[in-house]
Amino acid sequence: MRTRSGNARGSARRARTSGSVAIIPENQRERLNPPSGAGSAGHRTPDAVSVKLKICLVGDEGVGKTSLVRRFVLSEFDERYLRTVGVVVYKRVVFLGPIAGTTYAANLTVWDVLGGLGFQGRYGDAYLASASGVLAVCDLTRPDSLDDLGLYLERTAAVGGVPAIVLANKIDLGPHVRITGSELTRFCARYGATFLETSAKTGQNVGAAFSKLAETALKVILAESPRAIGPEAD
Repeated sequence: MRTRSGNARGSARRARTSGSVAIIPENQRERLNPPSGAGSAGHRTPDAVSVKLKICLVGDEGVGKTSLVRRFVLSEFDERYLRTVGVVVYKRVVFLGPIAGTTYAANLTVWDVLGGLGFQGRYGDAYLASASGVLAVCDLTRPDSLDDLGLYLERTAAVGGVPAIVLANKIDLGPHVRITGSELTRFCARYGATFLETSAKTGQNVGAAFSKLAETALKVILAESPRAIGPEAD
């Protein structure tokens, strides 16, 4: 695993072509997590309880996984196709709650991995190991990309106890959208998931998606193992 340093945007660009794992360093966190930025949840407070959550994005190549992460973490969008080579791990803090009277500082590590056959053959279950939650991304202009999410969601279910949200991305391409809301509802019902329509270009529902998944994952952890939460938790 290689840790990148330097300015945040430069790190992200170099990570796209590294072919290995790269991490946007923690000392860039304030730059990547502006107080009023899209996707912030709750309010900053010194009394917040720290929790670490691993969020994984899955889906076919070209559905917009990297663009969604960059919109959430860096508040930027690039019209060019940004192909992920290997794995890039981004970090951002969101504040959740109060939940049962407690506010949480969720330290998110967001894993963006090569899609399609690269995920199936090279990473697979190792990528989902210890995941707190999964964002399964499809492209609303490509019905096959929704069908293909079945494989990813089945592998997520096999891990056990990991919440998943389907992100129907590229809602901004209105006239070209070929997946209906009813189709999304039926698909999600088969896998016990919910969905949000998103746009990495406009930012629609991007912050809400990460925050909603983080809160759902946190509630699962609190229900199953409340002692796992806290500054000393791994």
